[in-house]
Amino acid sequence: MNWYLTGHPGIGKTTVVESLVVRLTRRGWAVDGLLAPERRKGGQRTGFDISDVHGQDRVPMASSEVSGTPSVGRYTVDTDAIERITATVLSRARKQADAVVIDELGGMQSKSQVFLDEVALTLAAPIPTVLTVKVDGFRHYLELVGVTFDEIQLIKVDETNRDRLPRELTKSVEATLGNTA
Repeated sequence: MNWYLTGHPGIGKTTVVESLVVRLTRRGWAVDGLLAPERRKGGQRTGFDISDVHGQDRVPMASSEVSGTPSVGRYTVDTDAIERITATVLSRARKQADAVVIDELGGMQSKSQVFLDEVALTLAAPIPTVLTVKVDGFRHYLELVGVTFDEIQLIKVDETNRDRLPRELTKSVEATLGNTA
């Protein structure tokens, strides 16, 4: 079973998956996957990193402080960095994790075919996966990784549910895994 979280930027999708990782790990589950934490300088967002969920492998993914291609908005995307981290982390996750989180499937990450291929392999694996996906054009992004819309559980994150979603997703993931670690 896979869950797809969508919502507007800043609504709390990343916070939900970070909380989910903590909750599942504390309950004894092996969780792995990708996060895209933002980088800030002087209170301003200057880019995004890509890292594993434990912060052990973390490299810059996109920056507004350099120019080049490919780019998304004001950010230049480092597809080599995306590919190095993605191939290592998602391959490991498919072999060793009980559950996977991927934050996020959006414009920057979709510049890398390796990222799209690894996400597609992970979503097809028999491992519960929680994926955040950009709200604008989410159908397009899901189609890039071969998701059909009759098989998805799409959850829109908003102010009314973001605080309870980590608890609810923990229960759902555990039910898929067979209750307790």
